[in-house]
Amino acid sequence: MVEFALNSAISSLSGFAPFELNYGYTPSVNLGIMPELRAIPSVRHFIECALQNLADVHDAIIESQVHQMHNANCH
Repeated sequence: MVEFALNSAISSLSGFAPFELNYGYTPSVNLGIMPELRAIPSVRHFIECALQNLADVHDAIIESQVHQMHNANCH
C-alpha cells in the first residue's frame, strides 16, 4: 500500500505521479472497498486498518512535500 501511495503521489518537480509517467494514468486506489456491516469482524478490521493506513501515508506524503517546498523556497 505504501508503494502504491508513493507511486500515486504527484511529484512537485515533474508535476506527474510515477504511475502516470509509466502507464499514462493513475489507477484508482479505492475500488469501492468498504467494510460491510455484516462482514466477519477480522475482515472488517483488516479493511478499516488498510484504508486508514493508506490515508495516513497520503497525508504524510503531502506533509513531506509541503515541508520540502518550504525549504526549497527559503534558498
